[in-house]
Amino acid sequence: MILTYETTSIRDFEAWAGAKDNLNTVLENGKMDELDSLVNELFGEEPTAETKLNDFLWFDLPEFYPELLEA
Repeated sequence: MILTYETTSIRDFEAWAGAKDNLNTVLENGKMDELDSLVNELFGEEPTAETKLNDFLWFDLPEFYPELLEA
């Protein structure tokens, strides 16, 4: 089964596991708009699997904390 949906904001994404914690860190720092921009820049307009986005938020997002959280 393939499930797709369109969203205009990372706020609508229901992350799981460690990605949820990382997303909450960004939310608590008031940087969701910056994260939206980053995700759009990295993933563009191409369809993205939920697991790919979740894995990015879980494993790769912390690498972007210095520039993201201090922006």
